[in-house]
Amino acid sequence: MKKYFFFVFTAILFFASQNSFAQFNRKHSDDGTSQPTNSNTNAMQSTSPNKTEDEPLAKGFDKSKIIFGGNIGLAFGSSTYFEATPLLGYRFTKRIGAGLSGNYVYSGVTWTDPNTNLKQSQNYQVYGGGVWGRFYAMENLFLVSEFQLNRISISQNIVNNTYDIKSQWYQSLLIGVGYRQRISNRASINLILMYDVLQQYPLYQGIPILKGGVIFGI
Repeated sequence: MKKYFFFVFTAILFFASQNSFAQFNRKHSDDGTSQPTNSNTNAMQSTSPNKTEDEPLAKGFDKSKIIFGGNIGLAFGSSTYFEATPLLGYRFTKRIGAGLSGNYVYSGVTWTDPNTNLKQSQNYQVYGGGVWGRFYAMENLFLVSEFQLNRISISQNIVNNTYDIKSQWYQSLLIGVGYRQRISNRASINLILMYDVLQQYPLYQGIPILKGGVIFGI
């Protein structure tokens, strides 16, 4: 882990130095002479009111402000698990983004009943979606909220006979905090810790929810 952060820190220093060198070159003319600068003008510019980080971006739709990404989870064996949670949104200011999310989960387990020696299986599927919002209080720390509406279908199979046990819609209101680790100027790995304040959705009841994934555009 220390080697990883050392590599990232070195890369940041390299790109920062390249950017500074490029800016230095732009201040010089092609014949090598320096462009005159006015310290008073620079001082006035530095003290003049600038756009805050939370100020709206340029008006009009900008495809570079589109946010997309999500999670994919896989597990195989006697238990099978698959999760896909894509999201799509837009960055309205430098600090605020919002959009829509999807949710699909499949989980199944197979076992042999020790009393009857019959093979049985049980699986559930979750599908739904919602709306989400994020506020970046700091460069790498953000607050997140998400409203979800998910349907759970549970079925059990005994000797090729399938019985539906439960199928119902549930609401969730998730709030929490997140951390992002940038991997480029437009992509980051996100780790989010949330809690469902409604406590209706069975898979979220009484436990914190930890999510991770890759996000592009913010």
